[in-house]
Amino acid sequence: MNIISDQSIYTKSLESNGNAISINYFKIINTNNKFGLIDHTGKIIIDVIYDDIDIFEDKYIIASNNNKYGIVNFKNEEVIPFEYD
Repeated sequence: MNIISDQSIYTKSLESNGNAISINYFKIINTNNKFGLIDHTGKIIIDVIYDDIDIFEDKYIIASNNNKYGIVNFKNEEVIPFEYD
């Protein structure tokens, strides 16, 4: 798998015990041209199974799979089914 860019596509700021922390996410691609998302430690956040992915409103990922679009969250759970053109 390759990281698309050394620049994160999304930075999420969180509060932990009163301390602000930021987590960077990177878009990755495998040899089958499928996309996913990893965090700054290299942990896969979104499985590398989608034709494309984009962040939406800081908490969702719009993804396409087999020419259909759907939405997953940062836990890789389907929020809106992949049935839209």
